[in-house]
Amino acid sequence: MKSFTRVSTAVIIGLTLTACGQKSSDEHFEAAQTFLANDQFNSALVELKSALQKDPERADYRLALAQLYVKVGALDDAVKEYQRADQYSADNSAFVQEYVKVLYLNGNYSDILTLLEDTSAYAQPEQDYLLTFKALAEAELGGTENAEALFKQLSASSQTDVADFAAAFQALAKSDLADVKQKLMQIPESSALYHQSLYVRSKIALAENDTTTAINLLKAYVAQNPYHLLPQLLLAQSYVKTEQLQLADAILQPLLKKVPQQPLANYFAAIIAYDKKDFEQARINIDTAIGGGFNSAQARILAALIAVNLKLENVALSHLEVIKDILKHYPEAEMLYAQLMLKAGNTEVAQQLLSGKELQQSDIQLLAATAFELTKQGSTEAAQNLLAQYKSDEPFSARELLTLGAIQLKMPGQRDTAIRSLEQALQLDPAADQARVLLLTAYIRQQEYDKAMALADEWIASAERSNAGHNMKAYVALVSEQPDIAAEHIELVLTKEPKNSLARLLNASLAAAKGDTTLAKQRFQALLDDEPQNIQALEQYIALSHGTGDKTDALQRLTKAQKAAPQDYNLALMLASFKHNDGAYNEALELLNSIKTEQREWLPMHWAYLIDTQLRLNAPAQALQSAQSWHTLQPASNMATQAYMQALYANKDYTAALKLVEQLLAAQPGHTRFINIKLQILDEAERSQQLLEFVRALPDDIQQKPETQFFVGKALTKEQKYSDAVQTLSQSYAKQANVKTALLLAELHNRLGSTDKGIALLEKHIATQGSTPTIQAMLAQLSLNTDADRAVQTYQTMLKEQPDNVLALNNLAWLMLEKGNLSVALTHAKKAHELQPKHPDILDTYGKVLLATGDATKAKEMFEASLNVRPDASQVQLHYAEALVKTGSKEKARSVLEQLADNQEVAAQAKALMAELGLED
Repeated sequence: MKSFTRVSTAVIIGLTLTACGQKSSDEHFEAAQTFLANDQFNSALVELKSALQKDPERADYRLALAQLYVKVGALDDAVKEYQRADQYSADNSAFVQEYVKVLYLNGNYSDILTLLEDTSAYAQPEQDYLLTFKALAEAELGGTENAEALFKQLSASSQTDVADFAAAFQALAKSDLADVKQKLMQIPESSALYHQSLYVRSKIALAENDTTTAINLLKAYVAQNPYHLLPQLLLAQSYVKTEQLQLADAILQPLLKKVPQQPLANYFAAIIAYDKKDFEQARINIDTAIGGGFNSAQARILAALIAVNLKLENVALSHLEVIKDILKHYPEAEMLYAQLMLKAGNTEVAQQLLSGKELQQSDIQLLAATAFELTKQGSTEAAQNLLAQYKSDEPFSARELLTLGAIQLKMPGQRDTAIRSLEQALQLDPAADQARVLLLTAYIRQQEYDKAMALADEWIASAERSNAGHNMKAYVALVSEQPDIAAEHIELVLTKEPKNSLARLLNASLAAAKGDTTLAKQRFQALLDDEPQNIQALEQYIALSHGTGDKTDALQRLTKAQKAAPQDYNLALMLASFKHNDGAYNEALELLNSIKTEQREWLPMHWAYLIDTQLRLNAPAQALQSAQSWHTLQPASNMATQAYMQALYANKDYTAALKLVEQLLAAQPGHTRFINIKLQILDEAERSQQLLEFVRALPDDIQQKPETQFFVGKALTKEQKYSDAVQTLSQSYAKQANVKTALLLAELHNRLGSTDKGIALLEKHIATQGSTPTIQAMLAQLSLNTDADRAVQTYQTMLKEQPDNVLALNNLAWLMLEKGNLSVALTHAKKAHELQPKHPDILDTYGKVLLATGDATKAKEMFEASLNVRPDASQVQLHYAEALVKTGSKEKARSVLEQLADNQEVAAQAKALMAELGLED
């Protein structure tokens, strides 16, 4: 029996030789899991989207995509995918707790109440943890009585951490801060509520003006919740207050990359830029803050100080003019205002303000600097107080409320507040169309469809906005799965305006929603006949075409639209993604490279497709160059960083990749994702000892994570500590039964002589988790020496699903050879060789089959080619000697076999073969 262990097991565990052609949804999903395991998020995103195009109602696909979006900080997108996973899942208990946490971090409080309306189906302790977040959501939405009732119930929980957390909130209602802190400090790090307790404690510390404690608590919280905006603002503000401006800047710059218009972040950034005397940058930041609605006295004073230093004294005066009625509370700013009024010729106002004060021309710069220092040191309140002041600074005009609502919609945790602002704006100005559209969008995201419908009705009542109102109502009806209502309003629009673009688009979407793909296609095609470059119609038509498998017309229309408008960025990117998903990587790359938009304007998806395409075309150097450009332009982007690391992996520059991840860990030591990336790099770089030392220094909870244990198991395997590796991998698999752990564990059982254990593990995995091509391949591999018939059957099954699977072809050829079925063996061996003509094992198998079928000359060529790749392969040398004899080269054969006489592994075989071939002296 031929030994396959050295080559085929490695192939199975690593990059299994897979079939060519179109991949199934399961194969896309499996590829995504591999990329996710290696923290290669861009490639994982592409594979998951491809899987969902083929099978959009798979809850596990949706869940994986939601978890990916959480990792890269796209919480809005994560919420959508969690909702879909919940919709398509019969039981959400496996992910409901993480789903609720993401809803809470993203400010979807109403969604939490809807999701957790009835928690009786959930087991303990999960039920109490869910009820805790429900209570927090009630509190955020102003449902004080409901929150208090829930916390009272939870204070009697058998889960100590839940009881302490609930009791802390009861104490908070009584303003007993000492008791609150005591209860929260009892919650252990192992608790699911630990980080939430840190956040509450940090806000108490800020309220008590204990900035040092607040900073330490916020740092710990932000390290574990890097996408929760308000705590980062609180931390940045605390650094500003304590004059740790470099640390504040390190937080604000990545924030401004993610939310460049965020008012508070820009305000703090303006303070830092002012301190650096970078007045131009400071002006950009403060103008953005004020333009975004942060119109406080402190912001206006800072804007005036910046303008003075830029010698824009009229601009400075205009900022102070806005707050002239409250300048008496800011003496230094009032003096600056007086000086500016005096210079502007407003002598009477200046004299009134500065009566009894001796003024000098040189005072302006000094007063400006003094005012800034006061603002920085004391006048600026903590970030949450600034927000509260901003929200309560009445009276607001409709325009101000609209601006405020628009800002709040973009801020995690502020959606309910945004809705209130927009509702007030509409009450003050019912004709404010922009407020209505924003409010409708917010209602839909909160699933408050009745309110959204009511908004649409108000437009319907207006003759000039009637069609827009009907379209709006149809859209809400579609989203809320009320197709009959949608159809009614679409028909009303199309009767009056048959060519109304949005109504036609909604009509096509309605047909698709009803499952009538033929009608949907006809409607999309009719719309695109009239509007061939309608982006929304093209996107939906392409998605529909992917679902039906008939993509020809969609591709033709998209190609024609892109050629007609070659400068249209969105069309070019859409066509490139279509080509990429279809495996036409050269065409995709050509399109991506043809886009003339400046790189700084590229969307993340553009970079992701470009880098992934270059890697798939085996151009790692180009991929690295692209990833480096992206990372240089957006150094704070997680996706850019991950792409850069992925490219470094592909180029085997593990040292550079390791340096990059260590920089990230220095800034955020407890960041789980960065820890996993470092483990991956150390594993790829074969630095087993360094990996084990790194893990030993990690906190216990991270050491016990299944991902960490998997890497430890691999490292122990490389160190030949097989028993320890089995123990660690078994613990990992018990916590997370994934494919990669099962494969390595099964192979280790085989290596330790317990092949039956390996087979039993794989059979159990298939029974509980389902089968995959790699699991099937390993099962066949382990069966080779114990149950050849089973191995044959498994390989035959694999080839039905993947006709070009080289591993199955090669191994099945050898098994057929041993069974004497030479014709089948030759067919499989020949095809394997055609697919992988330089693989040493495939060359050996093909040569052995050729030898058995009488073609010794060609067999000799195969053995020589195999030995050229792997000269010391003793088994191949034995086969080569046999071919040499059959082609008349007996002396050369004798020489080969005599050299093998000193090889203890094959010495006996070599001696026996010499006798069999008549080569003995």
